[in-house]
Amino acid sequence: MNPDDPSEPQALDSLTSERLVKDTLAIPRGVRALYPSLVQAVERALSACDAGAIESIHLSGSGDLLHSAMAVEIAFQRLTGIRTWAMPSMRFGLYAARDLSARSVVIQMSFSGKTARAVEAATMAGLAGARVWALTSDAQSPLAQLAERCILKPDTGGNEAAGYPITMLLLYLVAVRVAELRGRLGAAQADALRGRLARSADSMEQTLAQCIEPARALAHEFIGAEHALFLGTGPTYGSAVNGSARILEAVGINASAQDIEEWAHLDRWVEECSSPRLVIAPDGPGVERAGEILAAMQTLGKPSVAIVADHAVELGSQARAWLPVHCELPEEFSPLVYGLPGELFAHLLGAARKSRPYRHGHPAYERLGEIRWGGCIRRSLPAWDPEGPSRAAVPSQP
Repeated sequence: MNPDDPSEPQALDSLTSERLVKDTLAIPRGVRALYPSLVQAVERALSACDAGAIESIHLSGSGDLLHSAMAVEIAFQRLTGIRTWAMPSMRFGLYAARDLSARSVVIQMSFSGKTARAVEAATMAGLAGARVWALTSDAQSPLAQLAERCILKPDTGGNEAAGYPITMLLLYLVAVRVAELRGRLGAAQADALRGRLARSADSMEQTLAQCIEPARALAHEFIGAEHALFLGTGPTYGSAVNGSARILEAVGINASAQDIEEWAHLDRWVEECSSPRLVIAPDGPGVERAGEILAAMQTLGKPSVAIVADHAVELGSQARAWLPVHCELPEEFSPLVYGLPGELFAHLLGAARKSRPYRHGHPAYERLGEIRWGGCIRRSLPAWDPEGPSRAAVPSQP
């Protein structure tokens, strides 16, 4: 089942929180099985690619795909030496695309290749003269037809939890390949990085094994919570956003993400002291500030959960609970592993509450139907008048 494909039956009656837990625990096995095909997909897509002329890279998508883009943005820029932005498809297509040039590359993502905002963003990028690379599961899709290159995501076998890490891996591999083509990485260096990414499944597996029982206990402790806050910064801010999304989908309660530093400026003023605050902090320059924020939460009586390294005993002990992460990757690649404990907690919380993922069976949602796939698609770049209101081009139907 592909939740990003309107042509496929969603079969949500068979999708339960318990299945999502199983899918999460199966991610390492799926990564090991799929990794060779991910490498091949990138090699095929970027063969004979002129990477030297690229001046900017734009990663565009929605949902899990956007979260993946946010998580890899820093690694992309450091590996390739090219300024890289991650942006939602709608914002990118309607507001950013008009300023692109022939030296811009847009990696537009949609598994189905049919979502309106993805097709619109690729259309706008093409009109501005940018090079469009599609990341999709369907080589014949409208998105793929708009692109000069197509990175085909292999079938994940219906694993609902695999989309986020698999997309990150594809994007990391694209960054490695572009860096190699630009001469920033030698062949041996690039192969060594690909090997490290392949071995990420070992860290994923150990982390999930370490976290399953404490995450299950947290799910029961917070079974009545009405909000969950995820904090991260740098690469793991994308993991924080993804964790909050899993709560929204699997549990159906409010959830949000915030930068670690911004908690001190904003979220600390919230008086409520019953919902979990999950702080994602891998080894890196932000870890000291994460410790200070955990200490502040403790002072204010805010329930905190530290998603930190399994060797960071002092840091982990500053929180009410600790989900220990085993990660042998540098911080730039750490979202592959550090995103898992929050996702596992979300799915276990959904199971504990007996929630129906995506609100299946709820009358209002049944009446609404699916709204991600449709909507108008603009076929001309929105106009901008610096001296007056925007006179946007009239949208057209797909």
